[in-house]
Amino acid sequence: MLRGLGTALRQRVMARADLEAAQLIALSSVSMRLGHPYCAFMPPAKADRADIAALVDLLTKNGAPGV
Repeated sequence: MLRGLGTALRQRVMARADLEAAQLIALSSVSMRLGHPYCAFMPPAKADRADIAALVDLLTKNGAPGV
């Protein structure tokens, strides 16, 4: 469970159980089509971290164009 860790951008289908169990709270009913199964958002200062770079590299190699 994610508790007190901030804001998460998740696909509603993947978050449904957590929303229904009130473990997550939807901040808005507005949704947007992402066009890709995964997206990475980070402050530019974090992009050089080895763990962040590895995740972005993994997503890019697995067909997440535009990362």
